[in-house]
Amino acid sequence: MDKKLLETIRRGAASLIVLFLGLACLLPVLVMLAGAFWQDGHPSLAHVVAVFSNWKRIATLLGNTAVVCAGTVAMALVLGIPAGYLIFRTDLPFRRLIAGACVLAACVPVHVTATCWMALLGMQFWLGHAWGAAWIGGIAYTPL
Repeated sequence: MDKKLLETIRRGAASLIVLFLGLACLLPVLVMLAGAFWQDGHPSLAHVVAVFSNWKRIATLLGNTAVVCAGTVAMALVLGIPAGYLIFRTDLPFRRLIAGACVLAACVPVHVTATCWMALLGMQFWLGHAWGAAWIGGIAYTPL
């Protein structure tokens, strides 16, 4: 076959794959957004008004989000910088094995990590709060 024809087929296939994946990602979001403006079979802004009318709750949620983000970054840095230094700048025994374990840990989804921590410690004490989420996120994102 001609090289131009093969290149055209490749680009067409790649475009179809990107289009399919884009639709697969966008469709649930569009359905969720449509549900926000639809109530009992009729268009409505009731859900939107209900969400944005409680400013105290919005402030609480934004504060919790800030705590989780800052805590996750702090935890990942505190654990990741020394680990990276020990693995890549020293002649630590089994450092390749440790590096491989860190890469494997990055393959585990965060919700699986969270479920494991909840099974281990339960929801009591700190795990059900913003700092508990920051702890889990920091541990989960340390290899990255």
